[in-house]
Amino acid sequence: MNKLFIGIFLTVLLASGYFGTQQLGANATAAMGCSMIIAGVVGSAPQRKKRSL
Repeated sequence: MNKLFIGIFLTVLLASGYFGTQQLGANATAAMGCSMIIAGVVGSAPQRKKRSL
């Protein structure tokens, strides 16, 4: 696990928890969607670098 990924994941968890207490529906869903997108970008970045080398 990457330290950057762990940091982003914890930040998203905190953000989704905060938004979840504010508005349970839309904000928590949006935070989860953003976390999935960020995880995909962070996960695919090292693979792209390896391919280009």
